[in-house]
Amino acid sequence: MRDSGVWKERPWYVMDYVGTTNLADVLEVRGAGTPDDLHSLIQAVSENTLPALPQAERHGLPISVAVRLISTVAKNVAAAHARGCFTAI
Repeated sequence: MRDSGVWKERPWYVMDYVGTTNLADVLEVRGAGTPDDLHSLIQAVSENTLPALPQAERHGLPISVAVRLISTVAKNVAAAHARGCFTAI
């Protein structure tokens, strides 16, 4: 998270732009011979250089990458929550 605050009694926050690639897109192309690091996979998906694979040929993310990804998401959600950026509706 880059910044946060309150405007007209509404919390807000700013984060880095991550593009339109999502985890499902990455998992559709992850197979034998594809990069292990998430940055390279996201770049290849966004550049459309890796084709989607049939389900049987797909590999999940390496456990170290998956743990790092989940840990990063959890830390950022916790930080936003601690700053009051998430409110119940």
